Amino acid sequence: MAMQTLNPEYDVDWNALILWQYDNSLKLRGLIDNRAGFFRDNVSNLWKDYIANVLNISTANTFGLNFWGRALGVPRPQYEDSLGVTVFISDDMYRRLMLARVFLYRSSGTISEFNRYFKFVFPTVFFVLLDGLNMTMTLNIDMSVSDEDFAVMNMPNFFPLPGGVKLIINKVEFDVFSFQGMDLGTLDNEPFISQD
Repeated sequence: MAMQTLNPEYDVDWNALILWQYDNSLKLRGLIDNRAGFFRDNVSNLWKDYIANVLNISTANTFGLNFWGRALGVPRPQYEDSLGVTVFISDDMYRRLMLARVFLYRSSGTISEFNRYFKFVFPTVFFVLLDGLNMTMTLNIDMSVSDEDFAVMNMPNFFPLPGGVKLIINKVEFDVFSFQGMDLGTLDNEPFISQD
């Protein structure tokens, strides 16, 4: 989900604005150089900062993320932490949420898209998605998921699902089957590989 950003140039050759007959006017050149210096030092930096801090979701600060949240119709979620205090999600999570919302607008709701979407928003959470074959999908997530991640997962209309499909979210304890010393090898590895 890489984003291309526009990197405009703000430097202007102000001397090109002088008509040839006024080339030797020291006062006019001084005024133009003064104006060019002001523009270079203030206006150019203003636009560069505005693009970096507001318009580019990947680098936006808190104000810029809140701006995008209003534009995309995604309020900043809040949750109760382990002490019972209500807190808002972090800027990093909100940034991923904004980029995921853009992905969600063009999603068809297939399981492969759901997997890509989930791994983008929650890169460290282990999950299993099951199709119930009765217009339900069950998302089993690891018990160790953070309160922040779980609050985001429970937002209405958050996941890319086909129309009419209900999502059930369960926190489960995942047990991994493996033999000692096999580095969590699966059944298609030694010693279970068939010798054809």
